[in-house]
Amino acid sequence: MRQISKKNDANKQAYKESFPDLLKEMIKNNQISTELIDEGVSFDVYFLAYNNVILAQQLVDKQELAVLEGAKEENKETAKL
Repeated sequence: MRQISKKNDANKQAYKESFPDLLKEMIKNNQISTELIDEGVSFDVYFLAYNNVILAQQLVDKQELAVLEGAKEENKETAKL
């Protein structure tokens, strides 16, 4: 049982690391509206497993959009997963 748990934890970590790239693609394909984000809307985005377990989650707002798009601002906090 412990081995399965370690494998699941490794899978979750892999998904968390790839989630920002997936978010960038979603923004690029207009699946997350940059216009709405510019107006102040925040999107709470989830990456779910087949059994609806949350593998990764991130709030995408103006600040996070800038991070995802590669904008550099001093004293900016980076994405937290």
